[in-house]
Amino acid sequence: MIQTALTGYEEILGPDDLSTISTAGNLGVVYQEQGKLDKAEQTYQRALAGTEKRFGPDHPNTLEIVNNLGGLYRDQGKRSDAEKMWQRALAGFEKALGPGHTDTIGAVENIGVLLGDQGKLEEAEQMLQHALAGFLEVFGPNHPSTTRVLETLGNLYYDQRRLDEAKQMYQRALSGHEKSIGLSGPRVAILSRKIRFVGMLEGKSPIVSQY
Repeated sequence: MIQTALTGYEEILGPDDLSTISTAGNLGVVYQEQGKLDKAEQTYQRALAGTEKRFGPDHPNTLEIVNNLGGLYRDQGKRSDAEKMWQRALAGFEKALGPGHTDTIGAVENIGVLLGDQGKLEEAEQMLQHALAGFLEVFGPNHPSTTRVLETLGNLYYDQRRLDEAKQMYQRALSGHEKSIGLSGPRVAILSRKIRFVGMLEGKSPIVSQY
């Protein structure tokens, strides 16, 4: 359906019209969610070319596509390409929107996650703590963005065998979820399981995967 709309917009309005560009970006998201990563990349690149031509390379609309491309490249295992996209998004968002904007903070979080993927755990922790501080200031402790970073930090600490710190992060994330959405929901169940698992492992070795 979105592909049909995109084709129609291109034929009637042209490839550089805002509706065409926006639809291409949305279609890229759909392809990515469906696991059609090659199609997603082609569509994102199409949207990126359009936004760069219409708005310039540093406009937030352009940077949103850049940010999405970073996530796609991570999904494809192209970590170097993902890092380039997310570093570009971070620099652009900081300049255009300021360091305290949620898009900027989200870019910091993305880089932190990628650094964790690369085994750069100290650098990852610094970026994730930076993102956590930003989301706490903007949203407070119970917002999904905050609890997501808390859980990611918990995973990072778990991977470093810092079990007490991991459990603290999971408990804070769980508390936020419970206060925002109640006692039900998949993240509540997953976090509860992680807390129990880490509790069982404290003081014991060897440590096995919780995932």
